[in-house]
Amino acid sequence: MPYAGQAVPAQIIRVSGTNLFKLAAKYLGDSTQWNRIAEMNADVLTNADGFIDPWITATVELKIPLPGKSNGGIYQP
Repeated sequence: MPYAGQAVPAQIIRVSGTNLFKLAAKYLGDSTQWNRIAEMNADVLTNADGFIDPWITATVELKIPLPGKSNGGIYQP
């Protein structure tokens, strides 16, 4: 159950052979919001080196957040 302040996905999608920039453009209307998808799916997207990889090659299920305001693509943890 979500708690106050926890992001709730707008939808869950299954994808492969794409990247977070394209997904952000398609589902959030702004490719610079790719980091919001990355943040919500860090458990799935973090590679063996501990980095979030924006390139998706394997089939994965991703949570897509609700569209939000653009922050110019700046990562804000």
